[in-house]
Amino acid sequence: MAEGRAEAGAAGAGAAVALVERGADPGELVALAQQVQQADEFIRANACNRLTVIAEQIRYLQEQARKEWGTSCPHEFLGAYKLQHDMSWTSSENIEKRDAEISILDKLLSQQAVLPQCTEPNFQGLTK
Repeated sequence: MAEGRAEAGAAGAGAAVALVERGADPGELVALAQQVQQADEFIRANACNRLTVIAEQIRYLQEQARKEWGTSCPHEFLGAYKLQHDMSWTSSENIEKRDAEISILDKLLSQQAVLPQCTEPNFQGLTK
């Protein structure tokens, strides 16, 4: 078995997943894969349960709003906006464009770029 253990926060409260060395017994790899699969199933079930509760709350609030407002809204509709993760507001006309921009930035930030090792300062390109 491996020398150390890694905490698997997603696998559950306090669960530890053993690291497997190269050339380890295939049975250990199968057991580890089963643990990962069980953790994934647990996470999916937990997320599904929470989303179900949220959906029920939304339906209840929608019904309550219909009862209170009836067929007429008490205020004039002025516009629709989306609150972005950076706490800025985007008008409904620009939501698709802004979401596309944010998606591109997320992809750029999630890629792990490896910079070449350099032992000397390199200012090439900064003065040109």
